[in-house]
Amino acid sequence: MEKKTAIAHMGAIFVMLIWGTSYLATKALLTSGLVPVQIIVLRFLIGYLCLLVAGKPLKLDTRKDELLFLASGFFGVAAYFLCENYALVYSYSSNVGVIVSLAPFFTSVLVRDERKPRGFLAGFAVAMAGIIIISYNGAATFKLNPIGDLLALGAALCWGFYSFFLRKINDKGYDSIKATRRVFFWGLLFLLPFLRDLDVRLVFTSPCIWSLLFLGMGSTALCYLIWTNAVKTIGAVKSAIYIYLIPVIAVLSGILFLSEKANWASIGGLVLCLGGLLLSEGVIGREKA
Repeated sequence: MEKKTAIAHMGAIFVMLIWGTSYLATKALLTSGLVPVQIIVLRFLIGYLCLLVAGKPLKLDTRKDELLFLASGFFGVAAYFLCENYALVYSYSSNVGVIVSLAPFFTSVLVRDERKPRGFLAGFAVAMAGIIIISYNGAATFKLNPIGDLLALGAALCWGFYSFFLRKINDKGYDSIKATRRVFFWGLLFLLPFLRDLDVRLVFTSPCIWSLLFLGMGSTALCYLIWTNAVKTIGAVKSAIYIYLIPVIAVLSGILFLSEKANWASIGGLVLCLGGLLLSEGVIGREKA
């Protein structure tokens, strides 16, 4: 069991590594002419097609279980990404980055039957301090943008609900690949109306193809599958805590791949994020037996 738990933790870290660098591929697609909503639909369409290798459709235990998959697809795919992307239209990316990072807190509130690590709240506070420092590093002023900030808050809440329903699905014992595929199916149904005015020629250009394959096969199909297994093994709350790693990885990838420069503020923010994660996971402050 300990080996299985360790693999789940490593899987969650791997997912954060991919999600933290996925903005590089997204940026390339935006530069090529695609709009955010089109990128979301295309990546989940590719992800869904990848998971068709699971073979036969998932057989539900009861018809009511379909509501769990519908809710997971709505909150974890459609609503989350739509809220996050439209939040970026109306608000600053720094605001959105901080507010969306509230997702672990909402997960802990909604998934009430899971035991929270001893240092969860302290770790949350420390990690949020680090994320705020990273997000507003170099910003001249802090400004509230009600519409965009509320949408970002909605995205964080949507991830909490997704974690809640995913936990319910896992408790039913469904096959992870087929369950993830069904979640994608419902998410795509909600997203397809937004796939309009797409210039198909853009999709088949070399930069777009490679970026979409990375997002669809890696960041979507593979990562959602690994995330489902992580939630099943270590719980929704402990898995969500790893979201604190995303701004850390985003900053490091910017330094490595975009030649962005680090300063003392960003380094301090990274240290606080990592410290908050360790506190939240109960690694720091754990009582000796």
